[in-house]
Amino acid sequence: IKKNSCVVDVGGNIGLFSLFVKQNYHDAKIFAFEPMPILKKIFQFNLKNYDNVQVSENGLSNESKEEILTYYPGYSLMSGFHCDFNEDSKILSECIEKDFLKENPNLENNSDRILKLLSQTKLNKKQNMKCKLTTLSAFIELNNIQQIDLLKINAEKSELNILNGVKKNDWLKIKQIILEVNDLKGSLKKITEKLTQNNFDIIVEKEDRKRTSYLFNIYARRK
Repeated sequence: IKKNSCVVDVGGNIGLFSLFVKQNYHDAKIFAFEPMPILKKIFQFNLKNYDNVQVSENGLSNESKEEILTYYPGYSLMSGFHCDFNEDSKILSECIEKDFLKENPNLENNSDRILKLLSQTKLNKKQNMKCKLTTLSAFIELNNIQQIDLLKINAEKSELNILNGVKKNDWLKIKQIILEVNDLKGSLKKITEKLTQNNFDIIVEKEDRKRTSYLFNIYARRK
């Protein structure tokens, strides 16, 4: 991204991605979305020394509505609007398996049971709350955004709905996208097709540290 770029951070969590952007591109304007109040508060604290950072308490989807947001206090990164405790436990177990076995090779024979217990403990005591959702196009219109130089999405199974909330004319305003895709229900193919149809060159990668077959990163740049 270049000087005075516009960055949209969907799934801001505690603000580490936006903080990275501001540390490297001081003039960047950031629009972030973090619907969980406690995380939004931490996000604002972490970015308090920087100007041109706006954090919305709304979530994004394919239409304006209210939905239940699930928050995992012990592992906030997996919080979202489409949480399933058993699915999330499986994904988390697979994500941490490699590091766990590296640090505890003597427990390999019992790793499945221990990893299941660890992941379920991390996801215990979940909290549910109502949250307002809007579309990215509605937000673009409200804030008169003429160009998005980088759209980052990390929204735990909501990524396809978010992209479906972009109107045809607004796609032309988006220059680059990076998003994490949860492919548990076949979202990867639908998302890559949508990006290709909207004239993006794409690269799909699976991070080495993520052993689960469900998580991918997509990097997209307008042709």
